[in-house]
Amino acid sequence: MSDLLKQLKYMNPITGDCSDIESIKKFSPTDANIDSTQVLASIQQPQNEKLIKAAVELARDERWGSDYKKAIINKLTVSIAIEILKHIPGRIAIEIDASLSFDTDGIMSKAHELVDTYRNLRIEQSRLLIKIPATWEGIQAAQKLEREQINCSLIFVYSFIQAQACADSNVFQISTPVEPICAWYKTNEPDMDYSGANDPGVATLISIYQHYKYFGYPTRIMGTGFNSMLQIQALAGCDQLAITPALLDALSKQTGPLERQLIAPIPAPEDYRPLAMPEKEFRWSFNYSVMAHAKLAEDIRLLDDTQRQIEAIISQYLENNP
Repeated sequence: MSDLLKQLKYMNPITGDCSDIESIKKFSPTDANIDSTQVLASIQQPQNEKLIKAAVELARDERWGSDYKKAIINKLTVSIAIEILKHIPGRIAIEIDASLSFDTDGIMSKAHELVDTYRNLRIEQSRLLIKIPATWEGIQAAQKLEREQINCSLIFVYSFIQAQACADSNVFQISTPVEPICAWYKTNEPDMDYSGANDPGVATLISIYQHYKYFGYPTRIMGTGFNSMLQIQALAGCDQLAITPALLDALSKQTGPLERQLIAPIPAPEDYRPLAMPEKEFRWSFNYSVMAHAKLAEDIRLLDDTQRQIEAIISQYLENNP
């Protein structure tokens, strides 16, 4: 019998939740995800100072600009992405700046900049996913970008209300963090049983999946943020699963039957869909989604903090290497 990872790959595509080339080669995911946490971890390792040096050299022509440090970070991320794309058949997901999370025009401008950067390197935009926080402004920007065939992955989707707004906007993909949802409930409502089928992160993703399939929304749902194989196994058959190297390794070493858990329901009639959600309803309903409201804000702050740490390391490098 084949291992769990091979069986899982038959049921749904896998996104490698890492920027480590060796892990990408080893586990052969369909797609890959680059985030600031991974970039920060890489450049904090002394042996990887060469990554910063190479990015600085690539950005030399932009050294007189006001965004020189951001240009270096962009070159750093691009160089990692280009290498990963050599080893996967699918897409690479790349972030926008956290500071743009509530700026529709700013998000669109950054997305166009990213697409142009990769296009100049002969990377088609069909191989890119622009990761955008699922704020109202982010969802509106994604709707406009999708009309230009710039595919977007709306991240930090913690609630049904966010998922519905994303579906209304025909975004390509949403990303729901499973373990962070469960952890929030364990902290704030500790007397409940969250084991097995009671895992609220798993339940949230399943409810969104069933809703999307019933109403025929093309938006894909991706599970991410796992901390155990049990969570992954409970979502076998999802549109996409983003998995860290540690869990990919664990799955590859375990054998046994893996049953598909997510099965699309019989779809509703084609003309039967909920009405598109206006901004006022989204903001009011999301305000009452206590967990989602708290987690989205926290994730944006953490993303911003990580991106600032990367900038600080770049600044230190430039001071030491004028």
